[in-house]
Amino acid sequence: MSSRLALFVCKNIKKKGRRLAIEKTYYNKADLQEIFGFGRDKMKRFLDKGILPTVRVNKEYLITKEELDGWFKKNAGKAINI
Repeated sequence: MSSRLALFVCKNIKKKGRRLAIEKTYYNKADLQEIFGFGRDKMKRFLDKGILPTVRVNKEYLITKEELDGWFKKNAGKAINI
C-alpha cells in the first residue's frame, strides 16, 4: 500500500520541457478511489458514511495528506465494513 500511496503523493507538471514533482497537500475523491482501489459508487458510500475525516466543499470531498496518513495508522489492522 505504501508504494501505491506514494504514487499519488506527487503530482507531475511540465515546465520548460522538464518535469517537476509537486507534493499534493490534499486528496480529492478521484485520488481516494485510486488509493483504495474502489469504484465510484463504493467510494461514495465510504465517504457518505463518514469513515474518513474528510471535509466536504460543495459536492467534493477533500482530505489532507496528514489526515489520511493518520487515519491509516489509527486503523491499521482493523476491519472496516462499508
